[in-house]
Order: sequence, then structure tokens, then C-alpha cells
Amino acid sequence: MEKKFVLPEETISLYQEALAFYRKGEYADALFKVRALSGIDYGWLQRQLLHSYILKAMGDTYSEITVLQSLLRSADKMKLTVDDESLVAEALSLLGSACRRLGCTRKAISAFLESAAKEKSREAKAVELSNAFFTANAEAGFSVKEWGGLYQRYNQLFQGIR
Repeated sequence: MEKKFVLPEETISLYQEALAFYRKGEYADALFKVRALSGIDYGWLQRQLLHSYILKAMGDTYSEITVLQSLLRSADKMKLTVDDESLVAEALSLLGSACRRLGCTRKAISAFLESAAKEKSREAKAVELSNAFFTANAEAGFSVKEWGGLYQRYNQLFQGIR
């Protein structure tokens, strides 16, 4: 049986302080707290996800993408729990959103589709596929074949539902 790592209490406390500042809209304070945790990873994806949300709220899309890419690289090296897989799906959705804001529609579509593949519920998968559809609509060079591929994924998701 694999031993689960337990974070030190002071680390959890610092994270909770960062989260509280974020929820109050005090993003500079939240960023300060979450950055204090940056050397304490232990494969802890939740800290990086909060960091990306703070950067998104502050309008720092480039830094948000950097943090999300780091999170995804960390996740690639880990044996993921169910909770971690959910965080990865959420991070991919955030990455898609950030790429879309920068006009990188192909990367955004790819991130949304990857998020949809990792999501567990049909509803969450549908949201991510819809994000891909809306983003593809902004891509002038999106081919009929590519649209067909998106439509096929959506149809497969709801196959058997009448």
C-alpha cells in the first residue's frame, strides 16, 4: 500500500489564508501567500491551481498560462488520485480559457478537448465540448472535417439519450 503524503499544518494554514484572500478579492495578498508556498510542492496541484486563479483574477494571462503549464508538467510525473485528475481537467479548462483570451484558438480547442476527455461526468464533458465549439467558431480556418470531428465527439457523448 502506497503511503499518502500529509502536508504540514503550517502549509495548509498558509494555503487557507491565500484562499481566503482570493475569495475576498484581495488578490495581491492572496498572491503573496500562494507564492510563499511555491517551494513547497510535494506534487500538490491544488496550490498551483489556486495560483492560476489568482493570476486570472488579476488579469495576468501570460503568468496564468505559465503556472498552468507547470501544473500539467507536474501532473504528468505523478500517479494521480481521482481528486488530482479532477484538478488536471480543471487546469486544462482554465488553460483553454486563457489561450482563447489571447487569441490562440487552436491551443484553446485542444485544451478544452483534453479537459473533456479527463472529466468524469457527462455534464462536465459537455461543458468542455461546448467551450471547444464556441472557440472553434472564432477560428476562421476551422475546416468542415474538424467541425465534423467536434460534432462526432458531442454525438458520442449523448448517444443513447432520447
